[in-house]
This record gives sequence, structure tokens and C-alpha cells, in this order.
Amino acid sequence: MSVGELELTKKRVSGKEMVIWEGCSRCRGEACCIYDRCGGSKDFCKVEQNYIDHFLATIRKSLGKKATELTLYRIGMHLVPLYKQLCRLKIEEMGIRDVVYESESGSRHVHPIYREMRQVIFLIDKIWKEMGIDIKDLFEIPGEEFGKDIFGGDDEKGDPTYYERVRRRK
Repeated sequence: MSVGELELTKKRVSGKEMVIWEGCSRCRGEACCIYDRCGGSKDFCKVEQNYIDHFLATIRKSLGKKATELTLYRIGMHLVPLYKQLCRLKIEEMGIRDVVYESESGSRHVHPIYREMRQVIFLIDKIWKEMGIDIKDLFEIPGEEFGKDIFGGDDEKGDPTYYERVRRRK
């Protein structure tokens, strides 16, 4: 299926068709802030392509037979473009030298890309909730408690050793 010059990808998830808007951006070469780290490509952005491929692999493994065709359509046509946008923002964020900048008037501000990233994440979460899918179920690792980090803290109570580790770095 094509839209202008772009091809919509069709994949199968548990026997159901999933139409995906995955028009990956062209590689920008040396104009890209992460070109020296990604290895570059003559065609499409490898980082973006891998990001979307990993997301789709998670969907195939996690949703499986639970997904309706409407759910798969919304994932392919709404969520995939949002995850792609989030990936592009993350790539651009890697090129930002200063998280905080000073305006001409002298006031300090956090770079606006972080607000954009939060808004995309918020919209992604909203769409998942509208579809009635708990995102924790998609990304949960069997045998691991969701929310635990590598330092032993959790999302609700935080890392009990954080402040001690910060003090030791000084």
C-alpha cells in the first residue's frame, strides 16, 4: 500500500494484519549529531530504524493474540510515528551541549527539546491507556519486578543510596 512516494508496511501479528507508517528519515550524514557514533548509512537513519524495529518486536512478542485489528491499526498508524518522533528528539537531544541556557535577559531556562520529549511521551501513554493496554505488561521482563533499577531503588520510593553516592562523588 502506498501513500504518495511512501510505502506503508504490512506485517502480521498473530495472523492479523498490521499496517505501519514507518517512513524512516533519510540519513543526514555528517550533519547529524550522532553520525560518528552510529556508523552512518547511505539510505535511512539506522538508529531510527533500529528503535522502531525493537518497538515492533516488543509488540509482536507482548500483544500477540490479545490485539484486535483496530488496536494494531492504531499502533501502526499512530504510535509508530510518535515513537519515531520521540527517537528523532532523542537524537537531537544528544547534540545539545547545554541542558540549561541563558536568555538575552539573563534568565536561565531548560532547553525546550525536553518539554517536547515529555509531551510526546505523555501522548504515547495517553494512546496506550485509550486502547486499554497497560504499558507495563508490554515491557515487563519475566522474573523481574517492574520499576526496580540497577541500584536497587524503585520508581515509587526512589533509590535509598542516591544521596550517599552523590556525596561520595564530591
